[in-house]
Amino acid sequence: EYDSDDEEEEEDDGRERKMSNYPVFSMDDNTGVIRVWFLLLEGLTGSVTTCPKTYQPQTLELLFKLLRSVAEVPGPQFAVFAVTHLLLPMLQSWVRRSHHVPDFW
Repeated sequence: EYDSDDEEEEEDDGRERKMSNYPVFSMDDNTGVIRVWFLLLEGLTGSVTTCPKTYQPQTLELLFKLLRSVAEVPGPQFAVFAVTHLLLPMLQSWVRRSHHVPDFW
């Protein structure tokens, strides 16, 4: 019998293992605030490329505002991590997709 909850748990376990390999998570304390920041930014960067064009400017503006704020709290190490592991891959994916869709821009 197919159980989607088991599959979601396996995906979550895999994601947790991948995330725990990043050195930036070693600075996380018992509150898990670094993990929350990462998941928030990850969701937002994923939304930028998939949301309708009319909402992309506002979504990008919020993303950049949050990225500027993470340089202060949680700190510059996390900000660099977020840019290199979230923002740059999103931008690369966005540009690649634009080459395959004629009226993308």
